[in-house]
Amino acid sequence: MKTLLTSNLKQANITQNEDESLEAILPAKLNEVQQFECMLLAADDKNKRLVRVLADQDSCAHLGKFCRGTMRSVMTNHLMSLHSIKGQKAKLPFRETLLYKVIMKAAKKAFGKAHKEHEIMFEMGEVLRNAPNQPGGSNYKKVNKIAFIF
Repeated sequence: MKTLLTSNLKQANITQNEDESLEAILPAKLNEVQQFECMLLAADDKNKRLVRVLADQDSCAHLGKFCRGTMRSVMTNHLMSLHSIKGQKAKLPFRETLLYKVIMKAAKKAFGKAHKEHEIMFEMGEVLRNAPNQPGGSNYKKVNKIAFIF
């Protein structure tokens, strides 16, 4: 009887996990960190679900690719361009946000003990460092290319 109950619970958890997606938890990319912080503080269950979905979403062999994909799927480029890891040069410190903790937990879950915390933090810093020069960033300048036809 006990094994029947545990197998039914495991089956229910499997079907529940298959239905979860990033769009179900986060309908749109974040434009402000405060939106995310309020959402996570309201429900601790969402925090765990988001970590699980992010860890399963971009599981790949390269940590840098994982961090780029995860951060770009959750945040807009404008939001990333306003942050740096430590908050230098009049930017907001990303290390102090709940979003940092969620992405860190997702990376640890996806890679296990293969990468240390400072390696994950370095890759997140690289994404934040390059964000202002990407489309949507605060420093992005669109270059008009004119084709000359003779």
